[in-house]
Amino acid sequence: MYHLLYDITAPVLPLLSGHFPKYVTTTEQLGRAMIKAAREGAPKRVLESLDINQL
Repeated sequence: MYHLLYDITAPVLPLLSGHFPKYVTTTEQLGRAMIKAAREGAPKRVLESLDINQL
């Protein structure tokens, strides 16, 4: 079920993340933000999608 959802949304994800960075975060962005937050800290204790995308 999830695989089908990913297959359907994969072509649209770049468009969504470009227009709605407050709501859409890729797993690559999440991973990079986690590493950066672990190394340097984060501005807040709880990060929203927009915060993650800005790290």
